[in-house]
Amino acid sequence: MKNNKILPIALLAGVLMLSACASKGGDKETDPASSSTEPVYTITEAEFTALQAKLANPKIFIEGNFTVDMSVGVFSFKNKLANGKVDCYIQGEHFAFDFDVDSYNATTQKANGDAYLYDSDDEKWEKETDEIDVAKCASLCFQFEDVFYYAPSFDSFTYNEETRQYSGSKTIDEDTTLVTKFVVKDGQFLSYEVAGYISYAFSDYGTTTVTLPTVA
Repeated sequence: MKNNKILPIALLAGVLMLSACASKGGDKETDPASSSTEPVYTITEAEFTALQAKLANPKIFIEGNFTVDMSVGVFSFKNKLANGKVDCYIQGEHFAFDFDVDSYNATTQKANGDAYLYDSDDEKWEKETDEIDVAKCASLCFQFEDVFYYAPSFDSFTYNEETRQYSGSKTIDEDTTLVTKFVVKDGQFLSYEVAGYISYAFSDYGTTTVTLPTVA
């Protein structure tokens, strides 16, 4: 194993910057009007703020289950979360993680687990097992916290009923105004974009799977 290709996980923190309630009346027929599955493409301010906070929380790496196709400039990456198993790209490097979800410490934002890095020179996966700084990994993988920081206030967004898209702008300085656009469905993002900077396309909520690499 080449020491310069993967760092021990103890050093990773310094290098790396996601019910249906059953009725007790089992014999009672369900009212069709009360079980409508019509999708909802709007969101309240409280829901929007809570969704941003959820995605920016490092615990999303432990509990999340979805796929994100992420584009930054000319680069595109597919990141997957599957309840503690992660397949993602960090600073252009292909990583995978297998977290011991019960070991996650909300205070330190760390968890025990396996970290895999793809060695593109030797075309093989390498693996380390140790405590992992989940916050650093999640931050660099998704950049949600930084991206959401530049979102305008919710009341600045306008909603287009035809495209189902919210759009709003925020002036950062005299020369920079960022336009944010997003689409939601049933309280989850389908897409989120800061025009000219970064975009996300979300899919496979609750059905994403991650196959961990095989290490020779």
